[in-house]
Amino acid sequence: MHSTATRFEILSILYSLLVYFEKTYCFPSRNRILELLSTRFKRYIGLSCLDYHLGILKKYKYIVSYPNYGRLDDGTFYGKSSNRYLMGKAFHLLKQTGVTVVQYLWDWLKETRVNGQPKDKNNNLPQQDLDQRSDSGFEKISLPEIDEPP
Repeated sequence: MHSTATRFEILSILYSLLVYFEKTYCFPSRNRILELLSTRFKRYIGLSCLDYHLGILKKYKYIVSYPNYGRLDDGTFYGKSSNRYLMGKAFHLLKQTGVTVVQYLWDWLKETRVNGQPKDKNNNLPQQDLDQRSDSGFEKISLPEIDEPP
């Protein structure tokens, strides 16, 4: 029972961050989620336990995470907090438990879904006929023949 409650508490924390910042995604660090769990729900868990619960939520498609990277002045990349989106199942679960889901999130969910499935971003591209494709635009370069060594 504690595992299910913890997952619901994590969902409610992510939802409250979405509403507070008026966005469709949030990117709290894992330490920030742990801090909010301890202050709001008096739930004290470790990072590995939080990772387990986030993995379960991703596995059953309540949330989707995308890695987020930053870039330093010298060109090297570094890891930032992942972007997390709540999916339709999470909104329906929150609604069943009495949470009033904000209208802009329902609208976003309707825009990004078709018949309950995510829209394919490539659907609006025309079909390509392989016979009518032009060359890549680069000139064909013939390499000089190399004599074999004696």
